[in-house]
Amino acid sequence: MIITNFLNLNNINNYNDLETKLKTEPYNLKFKKKSNLTLIYNENNENNDNNKENLNENENNIFSENENINFIKDACNGIIIDNNNLNIIRYVYNKTNLIDNLKNDNIIINPCIEGTLISLYKYNDKINISTKKCIDSSKSKWISKKSFYDLFLECWGDNDFSEINENIIYNFILIHPDNNHIIKYINKGLILLNCRSMEDLSILNIKLNNDNVEYFNINIIDDVDTFIENKIDINFNFKLNCYKFKNLDSYYYFFNKINKYTDIHKVIKGFFLTDNINSFKNIFENYNICSEFKLNHSDPLFSYFCLRKDYYKLDKYIKLFPEELNNILTIEHNLIMMNKCIYMIYIDSKINKNKNILIPKIFKTTI
Repeated sequence: MIITNFLNLNNINNYNDLETKLKTEPYNLKFKKKSNLTLIYNENNENNDNNKENLNENENNIFSENENINFIKDACNGIIIDNNNLNIIRYVYNKTNLIDNLKNDNIIINPCIEGTLISLYKYNDKINISTKKCIDSSKSKWISKKSFYDLFLECWGDNDFSEINENIIYNFILIHPDNNHIIKYINKGLILLNCRSMEDLSILNIKLNNDNVEYFNINIIDDVDTFIENKIDINFNFKLNCYKFKNLDSYYYFFNKINKYTDIHKVIKGFFLTDNINSFKNIFENYNICSEFKLNHSDPLFSYFCLRKDYYKLDKYIKLFPEELNNILTIEHNLIMMNKCIYMIYIDSKINKNKNILIPKIFKTTI
């Protein structure tokens, strides 16, 4: 594996050396420790593909004195390691911005679902549930008042964890009505993205004895037009179907045809292509447009104030998300009433010189 090669080439055999290497220039990766585990991630999560080598080369030969910095950052982003022996405890995919980095003979096209990555694994006889940037998901929240741990358990249901193997990483996509952003999912659910062996990180074909867990259905497509005509209708479940094409040209043709469905971005973000090691995202244009206007922020009031600075953005936002008009009107009404309250207190205290008026603490600085 790439990460193992990196450790060997840099003579890294303990946690302190790894942290020193990756926390400093040119990598600047972030480390979050919890007991004997550490989560490594790229805070900016930006990929600069200049001088990025083709990953179809032999893994042992892709490093030189000038290491492929961005590729290492991609490979380490989101992994969880055992501090004692540097074993990888959680791994999903390497993210890449170059589709040429995928091995063409083994590409699967998966739906890109707007959800939260959740990893389930057993470490030291204890069940762990982690998000992309938090080892303990009970400490992680976003829009919902519930933690991602709580949301996961809601989706997992009454099933126990007796069949969770200590040598396997189970990676899920969590979708939940309390965790919506641009796409409004009505039903909660867990989709098994992949299972990996902790020994060599290979993909394992596993199905859990839990009716609440859903799986992708693979479609092998020889003729794109025939598949679209015969299979894709109002009942087609884009969230649970993935595809294998005879070549990338067929995939691009499929993507462009599907992209013409005006509401497809309200079901999935796009597609991500993977060869089981690297992954590449293709996002729909309409989803990208929505992303420009809907901030990825957990506080709707803060998002509203950011939009309110530009009338064009606020107007466009309402057109893109008409279901949120009532919430916006409520915020605007409350804002007007607050302004009136501040104004009346100011007139009474500063103009009319009413010394008996009590100025609320939250308004004192403003007044």
